Amino acid sequence: MDKLFNGMLSCTYENDTEAAWDIYKTSPANKSYLMLKSRIKDRLISHIFQVDIKQVTNNSPYLENAYLVTKYVAAGHLMLNFGISTEGENILKKAMFLGKSYQVTGPVVAAARLLRSRAGFKGTRKEIVALDKTIEIYLEIYAAELEADGMRDNLNIDFRESFSPQKKEKITKYWKRINYLNEKFDNYTLKINRARIGAKYFETIGEFRQIITICDEIVNFLLKNPKFKDTPRMREFSLIKVEASLFLKDYELGKQNAETCMNLFGTGINTVIVMEYYLLLCLHTGNYKKGWELFEVALTYPSFDDYPQERKEKWKLFEAYLYFVYPDRKRKFKLFKFLNEVTVYSRDKRGLNISIMIAQIVLLLDEGNFDILLDKAEAFKIYFKRYVTKHINYRTFYFVKMLETMFKYNFNYEKTNEVSSKFFMF
Repeated sequence: MDKLFNGMLSCTYENDTEAAWDIYKTSPANKSYLMLKSRIKDRLISHIFQVDIKQVTNNSPYLENAYLVTKYVAAGHLMLNFGISTEGENILKKAMFLGKSYQVTGPVVAAARLLRSRAGFKGTRKEIVALDKTIEIYLEIYAAELEADGMRDNLNIDFRESFSPQKKEKITKYWKRINYLNEKFDNYTLKINRARIGAKYFETIGEFRQIITICDEIVNFLLKNPKFKDTPRMREFSLIKVEASLFLKDYELGKQNAETCMNLFGTGINTVIVMEYYLLLCLHTGNYKKGWELFEVALTYPSFDDYPQERKEKWKLFEAYLYFVYPDRKRKFKLFKFLNEVTVYSRDKRGLNISIMIAQIVLLLDEGNFDILLDKAEAFKIYFKRYVTKHINYRTFYFVKMLETMFKYNFNYEKTNEVSSKFFMF
């Protein structure tokens, strides 16, 4: 077997005749050679992708079969090139059947194209006509998938940047378009992208209950269709629901989805990301004791050491807010260490810097350290003026107005309360 296998990989043999004669001194029809070819097929397929399929696919039937379809197409293509034509043709037919069943569209088109070329070589007109039809149908579906992927990818970039009215118009257009494609084609990839685009669309218009609804729809689809069961997608949409629960301040719903997420992610680094959302939910809903519990779990979690440094800094910020709203006598929070150490975001003008600065202000106020506050007042004012805009972060904008009022009246509580009360209506 090694001689034939190595000969195929090194292109020593141009066809079956050369291989059979070199190994057995016989013709390709010889029974021993045919048995050898049958065994070499499985070895060749394994050689193409030497991975643990169960490990890389998270025991997901959809991912496992998508992997097999891709593997079969590659193996079939190589077999045709190596002159193992019948076996190559059979495995490409298997790839096409499996790809249609699991809606793995791209490889279906690739397999049909190779089979059509083979049919042209054999001179079988009827087979070419059938494969032409398959290519026509699945190319249209594949084009729709690619369009949906493009919309998803563009939105991912948009959501990393500051949002504008033009981008809101674009996402509205995308939402209408993905619904049209989803109605036109009964397709797994389009359903997944509809849920992703829909979640972003409803976030844009502030309809967070609709985010929960659209995520529930796709999760129910996955649960009711076991062949499309896809653990990474279950994680993805559970995490989106946690984030939506945070905006809704729905602690019970967020807790339920956060715990589902953590079970799905296992002990990997993504579980710590889920804990970030869970802890924020605790802060926004007044569940501070649970917040401290999560804080302790996260910092001692096995994968926390592998966490990027800038994300570790975020947990220092969480500690600062927890200390302010729910002081724990067992813990000693070092304010000046926090003021000096949390510097990773020095270039992050639209990220966590606002939260860091507000944390510094409230903690210094709580300590009664007005001298340092006055020293920092001008720097705060310049930063807020430059980076906090009413049309993008209006709640932060009006909160900053309250802080500016406090500085203006030298921390006089009565006067600050009187002048800044008008900002509460926003």
